[in-house]
Amino acid sequence: MQLGTTAVAIYLYLLKLANDNNGYDVTVSDVAIGNTLGLTRKTVKSAREALLNSGLVRYESKNGYSCSYRIVPDYPLSIQKDKKDQKAKRKNNRRILVIEKRKICHWMVYPS
Repeated sequence: MQLGTTAVAIYLYLLKLANDNNGYDVTVSDVAIGNTLGLTRKTVKSAREALLNSGLVRYESKNGYSCSYRIVPDYPLSIQKDKKDQKAKRKNNRRILVIEKRKICHWMVYPS
């Protein structure tokens, strides 16, 4: 499952708070997260669910109280190893193409 930028921003913010507390547990309200990151409470809640579903965090929420988060330290990282997909991405990257053209021009200007 891929996370959106909002979920990633919240996860990084939770990591910062956890680091500040020298642990994996964080208690913070949706309002505080929203104010810090410029998000609505509704957006924070949906991103929080995405983080839970991805297995990055666990949380406990009670109406009227701050949410208690637990960063999952042994998250199983899955890395995509499809070489064809990586090559396709590289071919579509114009910046790489420009660099390759410069190298070709370089050899044309200064023949060996």
